[in-house]
Amino acid sequence: MDYYDLLAIATSAEKNSFVVKFAALCDKIGLLQFRQIRHFFSISFTNIQKINEYFIQKHQDLHRIKISKIAGEDEWNRMCKRWKVSIYKHDHLIIMLDQLFKHRMEGSPHVASPNNADLQRKLASINPDLFQWGVETLNKRTQLMQGHLAHIPGYKQTENQLQIDGVTYQVVTSEVTQFAEPEKPLVSCGSSASREMILLDPQNSPALNDKYNQFEQLIMKFMRAKGKPNLSPKELLILTNYFMSTIVFPKDSLANERINKLVANSQNDAAIYKINSQPCIPIDVFIVNQVGVCRHHSLVAAFFLDKFIQTHPDIGFTGKVQIMRDELVKDNRVIGAHAWITLGFNNDQILLLDSLNGFLGDLNEEDFQKKIRKVFGDKAIRHQLEKAKRMLQKGNGERVVN
Repeated sequence: MDYYDLLAIATSAEKNSFVVKFAALCDKIGLLQFRQIRHFFSISFTNIQKINEYFIQKHQDLHRIKISKIAGEDEWNRMCKRWKVSIYKHDHLIIMLDQLFKHRMEGSPHVASPNNADLQRKLASINPDLFQWGVETLNKRTQLMQGHLAHIPGYKQTENQLQIDGVTYQVVTSEVTQFAEPEKPLVSCGSSASREMILLDPQNSPALNDKYNQFEQLIMKFMRAKGKPNLSPKELLILTNYFMSTIVFPKDSLANERINKLVANSQNDAAIYKINSQPCIPIDVFIVNQVGVCRHHSLVAAFFLDKFIQTHPDIGFTGKVQIMRDELVKDNRVIGAHAWITLGFNNDQILLLDSLNGFLGDLNEEDFQKKIRKVFGDKAIRHQLEKAKRMLQKGNGERVVN
């Protein structure tokens, strides 16, 4: 039987019950030959839909009972359709079901292994959230965001760009390391249509630029008081954290409610551009109203850090800024989604800044990493380290052009 590069990845070398059950099921219904190569499994693409239909047919009554109590019949039908073009996930086994993936991978080796460098490079070029050792899955938040964007007119998936009111915006992912380029506006997209799109256009954001000037003045004042013309990366993050949480977005227990109200009001604002009723709101709106949660914090902080490092090469270091987004997991339960900042250096030093919650530190320091893992969960920090290290290896110190 021919194999296409549908990749199912077990993140643990140990056999778990679902892997065994899945193999037995496939053998029973005669759909495919099932082979294990270390952590990798290959499955014929021609049988994906049959497998999905089999799962749905066998288990829909059980799922229907659970879902219909919450969402009703329409949601159940949507879920069944979504299964056919999604990532099916259970325990440590993830099976890629995205049909687009097939077309991109045709012509690649039929069998993927951790030693196949060509395939790893091809996977990395297709999607940056396929991690460094080969073929991990899409970050859940990235998966949801890309699924949402795929239905938006003007989205170019290969360039990861979105046309909004005649302007081309780069969609923010962990691969973006330039946040202050005058002619490269950015858009931060939520994982669903219920979230606003946040626009950052350096050339058309007077409130953002005014706050940056204040931020720059604060740092210069600090360096003068210190009596030295430079500062450490950690000092820069401490000042950024202070400025973000006291000047730009002062701590506010009602921030989520205020943002929801602001977004709702934007629906009636003719000046706010909308895509399929989803508002595209400039970051200046949130800055003027002094309200922001994790996406707003991380976008503004990334702009401040990147612009300051670019325009002050004499401070003693150069680094790359990334925005990280991931699910937070505690006791094997997803407790929410979050966004924060990474500042990486060529010596593999990786700093974390979460100005919404006041977390900052060096992930190479064991005590800080233990502390932050308790808050964010092991998976989120593992993903952060993988993405940051890949970004640092990518350009050997040169700025990455997306």
